[in-house]
Amino acid sequence: MSTKSQCPSIAATRGSKVACNDAQDVLFDYLHYTRNFQYNDAEHISKNSPLFLQTLLLKVDVDKGIKQSLTKYLRYHPINEFEPFFESLGLAPSEVTSYLPRHLMFLSDEEILLENYHVLRNYGVSRDKIDGNTYSWNNMLGMMGFLEEMGFTKLEIGKLFDKHPGFLFEDSGNKIYKQVALLLKIGLSMEVILSLFLQHSLLIAGNFTENLLGALHFLSEIKMESDDIAMIIRTHTHVLGCSSLKKQPRTVLSQLKISPQKLCEIIKEDPQKLIAFAAKKCDTGGHQHLQEKTRFLLSIGYVENTEEFVKALKEFRGKGDQLQERFDYFVNVGLGHHDVCKMIKYAPFVLEQTKNVIEMKIKLLADHLGKPLQYLVAHPKYFSYDIERIIHRFSMYTWLREKGVITKPSSFYSILWPSDARFVKHYVNLHPEGLAMWESLKEQSSSNVL
Repeated sequence: MSTKSQCPSIAATRGSKVACNDAQDVLFDYLHYTRNFQYNDAEHISKNSPLFLQTLLLKVDVDKGIKQSLTKYLRYHPINEFEPFFESLGLAPSEVTSYLPRHLMFLSDEEILLENYHVLRNYGVSRDKIDGNTYSWNNMLGMMGFLEEMGFTKLEIGKLFDKHPGFLFEDSGNKIYKQVALLLKIGLSMEVILSLFLQHSLLIAGNFTENLLGALHFLSEIKMESDDIAMIIRTHTHVLGCSSLKKQPRTVLSQLKISPQKLCEIIKEDPQKLIAFAAKKCDTGGHQHLQEKTRFLLSIGYVENTEEFVKALKEFRGKGDQLQERFDYFVNVGLGHHDVCKMIKYAPFVLEQTKNVIEMKIKLLADHLGKPLQYLVAHPKYFSYDIERIIHRFSMYTWLREKGVITKPSSFYSILWPSDARFVKHYVNLHPEGLAMWESLKEQSSSNVL
């Protein structure tokens, strides 16, 4: 988060928003300078643990000054660091209590927890989404028992979950009941259903099952034979699962001016005609976009129908041709194909930005920090900051270097990550005219600054 949390309970009971900000500053200083937390971790925890801060403030005399009183208190009373840490991840107070280690107070004593936390964060997982999924083990065990009752062997079930874990974990396995019922309804054997599951991991993604149900309903309404329906869905699972069809066949029949029997014959001869005739207008383009995105993902190394492929379909936002254009831009300005693939797989959001924005951000990084293009491969998070913030912070940083008050290069994280208040404290205030310059920069438009 880029702004301080409002700490409504603290502000209401202990004075003002100033009290909240002061408490956050003290906790940050304690975590970063006293306990040697990474800068980003200390800032995130201090900004996102208002209930913990409220508890701290109740233990000091705020009338003597919050910063002074709280700093003194922390000097002699080490905190249980797991409490603000878990709260900053989005856990409710009741959940925080249940997760607290019994004999530990310091996060540094739980190395595996911190290591996993940093790995997930570095892979782009939002802090409020880490280990956030919950599962019903009873549901999952029940689902596996259901598959056994339907004829699956334990070996087949193990093979299914080994290849596509999402079948087990997505919605605690509940989706599979609807899918099996659907496929049995159209006359598929359990052997064929298992084969479909192994081939089409997309069966658990988005509206895939609902779209298949829609296709089943449509074909049933025009009186197609069950064996023919089963064959079409079995051979065109992917296409039908990615397309939403009109609910009423009579609309299609009226437009084509043919009988249901004739439409059955046409579709049996060429199942693709079902999409051409019956797909919703807004979905026809959607199906094309899906195909374009699929081609793009395959071109950068993803394998269709794998868990990674399904995840990438969700994470890479935008049309396939736009994604390709932005990808090609990175290659054309000098990055190798392999490096671009590595960068965007680590941070798909990079390709959500227009080519012009990408170009401007690259120019700013080179002009103000002198970083080479290759630097971005290892630091794609740079692209998550908006243009205005980059311009203001980098311009201020360059001005301070020109004035001689900054002699050692800074990382873009230390320049862009802090809140405005912290940036002013650690950078702007280094020069007596810094604050005036900072205000002047913020008043100018981006174009004037450039």
